[in-house]
Amino acid sequence: MYLHLRRMFIIVSVVVLAAVLIKGTFQQDSDASVVVAQSGTIVRSEPQNVQISVNQEVTVQILIEDIANLFGGSVQIDFDPSVIQVVDSDSSKDDIQIKPGNYPIPSFVALNLVDNVNGFIDYAASQLGGDEPSNGSGVILEVTFKGIANGSSEINFVDIKLSTNEAKYIPYTAQNGRITVGDGSVPVETPSTGETATPISSSSTPVPTMEGGTPAPTTQPTATSIGTIPTATIVPPTNITPVPAPSVRHYVVQLGDTLFSLSRRFGVNLYELATVNNIYNIHLIYIGQELIVPQPSCVPPCTYPLPTGQYVVKRGDTLFSISRRYGFTVEQIALHNNILNVSLIYVGEVIHIPPR
Repeated sequence: MYLHLRRMFIIVSVVVLAAVLIKGTFQQDSDASVVVAQSGTIVRSEPQNVQISVNQEVTVQILIEDIANLFGGSVQIDFDPSVIQVVDSDSSKDDIQIKPGNYPIPSFVALNLVDNVNGFIDYAASQLGGDEPSNGSGVILEVTFKGIANGSSEINFVDIKLSTNEAKYIPYTAQNGRITVGDGSVPVETPSTGETATPISSSSTPVPTMEGGTPAPTTQPTATSIGTIPTATIVPPTNITPVPAPSVRHYVVQLGDTLFSLSRRFGVNLYELATVNNIYNIHLIYIGQELIVPQPSCVPPCTYPLPTGQYVVKRGDTLFSISRRYGFTVEQIALHNNILNVSLIYVGEVIHIPPR
């Protein structure tokens, strides 16, 4: 009973995070005084520019400065994985983790994702219903990077969302950072054969040698008949039938992979990847699982047939009515689909039905 109440409390408490961070439905604040108060908010890395050596580690904090009424936030960062890599901050978990900060208070961490192959970080956290909004300045997350090769990598803020406890958008200014490894230059290898070139005389006229003061006779070359020069025959190329590239390939899930990161890596629509592999919960894949990776078939947004075990929300549907239709509780459907607000679903949204 306690566990049931605890889960329901979490679901109800993070309504703001669901509406603001995951769905991305912000509304501009109509209160001009609040907008002015937020206009000086800055998101930046500290240190902003740092130089390290290969195999050296540096901890970078992502700061939020001069903010009011912060309740939820998400940050997406890109970096160059050939120059730096993220060091795991929590070895007790399967995936590579970054360290949550204190702004906002990470009462609920919705996303903590690191991809050292493609070079990106996704983080989202929110306070809960009983928490007071954060004011002032603080750290939203902390990342430890390790230099792996000479070069320079920008700490690039791809997307940032900050919101109040009323799900109102907080404007900000982002300042990217940079990590330089070594001297920042990328070494260029020059191929060497290991042989010393011998200079060739530019003169084609033989030089007579002196032997005992008497010039040696020069031998006259004998003309050689070249004969008739054959005429080249042009053979038309044989018609070659192109071999089409395979339409699918296979990939074995590794530690740290997610279906989202794999869809980005291979340029495939997330739901197409889930569909061809009969994956009903896009948040659940396993190490060692073999996935079929199709070639991109259209320019997103694409429409794909839904596999069995999925339902598209129609006008008038509620999570309660869908759960009754399929014989599950509202909580089971919500947990299986990571729905944080059980009263908020959208027409056209895909609901995954749990397996029995």
